[in-house]
Amino acid sequence: MPVDAQIELTDDIPDEGMLTCRIGTPGATWFYQNDAGGFSSLLDADGTDWLSFHPFGGSDGIYRGIPNLDRCLFFVHEEDDAELDSFYQMQNNMTVFGFGRSSLNKYLEGAPKHFTVGLADDAEFAAASGTIEGAYQPVTVTAASTRATRRFS
Repeated sequence: MPVDAQIELTDDIPDEGMLTCRIGTPGATWFYQNDAGGFSSLLDADGTDWLSFHPFGGSDGIYRGIPNLDRCLFFVHEEDDAELDSFYQMQNNMTVFGFGRSSLNKYLEGAPKHFTVGLADDAEFAAASGTIEGAYQPVTVTAASTRATRRFS
């Protein structure tokens, strides 16, 4: 039985003054800047932009940040490694996160690398952990055997 596509990619969509690749998923729409290599917008199902990149101002003008609502934004680096990941507040007005990075130093090398980014509907860890685990774990499909039944009179 065929499965409908869950992701739709559309290239060269303008967002915040730059051409982006729009990534449509069942729960959110992402806009990835083709030249800059970063996300400019992340619209949830309600239309709330969780990133709100703007190409002007300093760290307090470029990003509104990720609002502390009843949802959580999660990031997963699927390959296990010993590289440092970082998270910090820049100038107390912008959250910065990087896989294999410490400040401006980059340690993550090689390809391919696989990352999962998503939104969970609940910010509490106990509730969100199932969504997070389900987002990046391999999918196992089991096909049940079928039997033909024949009736005799």
